[in-house]
Amino acid sequence: IHENIIREEVSFIVRQKIKLLTPREQEVLILSLQNKSNQEIADQLSLSLPTVKTHKMHAYSRLRVELEELRFLLLFV
Repeated sequence: IHENIIREEVSFIVRQKIKLLTPREQEVLILSLQNKSNQEIADQLSLSLPTVKTHKMHAYSRLRVELEELRFLLLFV
């Protein structure tokens, strides 16, 4: 039961942190998490491939910093 509570809390916090990203970073991240290739993301969002890579890099970098506080909780999930 504690594992479910931790999982729900982590999920909530991750969703809140994703909302701190720019709208375009959110779009790119969501498509990336759906296993879309960079080229597929670029095509779908009408972006250049380097732009997709830049948005992904910024999104993951920002989330890494924002979610550092959760590292200990993730050990229990």
